[in-house]
Amino acid sequence: MNCASARIDFNSSQAVTHPSMNHHYTLITGASSGIGKAIAECCGEAGMNLILVALPGENLEEISYEIANNHNIITHFIELDLTTPHASNVLFTWCQERNLQVNTLINNAGLGYEGNFGDFEPSFYERILTLNVIALTLLTREFLPALKRQREGRILNVSSFGGFYPMPYKAVYAASKSYVTSFSEALHEELKNTSVTVSTLCTAGVDYFEDSTDRIEKIGWIAKFGRLTPQQVAKAGVRGMLQKKRRIIPGWVNVFFHYISRPLPTRVKAWLIHFVLNKFHKNAILARKTAGSGSVVNVLSDRGYKGRK
Repeated sequence: MNCASARIDFNSSQAVTHPSMNHHYTLITGASSGIGKAIAECCGEAGMNLILVALPGENLEEISYEIANNHNIITHFIELDLTTPHASNVLFTWCQERNLQVNTLINNAGLGYEGNFGDFEPSFYERILTLNVIALTLLTREFLPALKRQREGRILNVSSFGGFYPMPYKAVYAASKSYVTSFSEALHEELKNTSVTVSTLCTAGVDYFEDSTDRIEKIGWIAKFGRLTPQQVAKAGVRGMLQKKRRIIPGWVNVFFHYISRPLPTRVKAWLIHFVLNKFHKNAILARKTAGSGSVVNVLSDRGYKGRK
């Protein structure tokens, strides 16, 4: 194992080394929990050396050592807030300075929420859009020239099933994921005659934390039938990426629901989503009132990033 570390101040530490013949790296953002951590485990199991990225204070060093030891690979990690100015360039420069050749970029970091649009401050939405849209776009742009120089370069952008629909109570999150899907699929087409493939992982309900399990239970039978574990989503995503698939929707129920809903008008989709989420939304409002006016309930940190009002 070789596990090199860096925090936002870039102080590094030494680690034990097990040599690896593979000198390429897979970079994964939001790698400290949920889908991101599961993807890191999956890639490690496949023998890929890793660069793991997450916020400070997310136990990333432990995760990095654990994955390196379990799979006898090289791991590096950097604790970095991707919503800070120039973060994408900072990350790219950090990799260049250490001569880390990235041949796979997995943009997984994201932030979601539940609630009325007017219940959250503008700064909260700015953080969501910066992480879900701007950071993903700029990281892709920073690493693309280097990926094109690889014999095989891969980009996996983690979107959401919500990106296919207008979603009341998740309006900004769903819109940001719609951007991710559209951007990724356009880039897939644009890069067809290059060595780089772009895949989009569209996840539905993922059962990873107690609050997400509770949310899925309260939404009803549609969410229950479609829910998957982070490990199931990660395996589907990594497998699809290696198979150079354009769009990856884990779970046959989710695939079925996506295709039968495609012919429906947008206003009907919005009404259906509102109908499904409305009961849970009322419970969330009650929980927020019970917790106090200064609290934010149901801010989702499913990819290792926490948001606050």
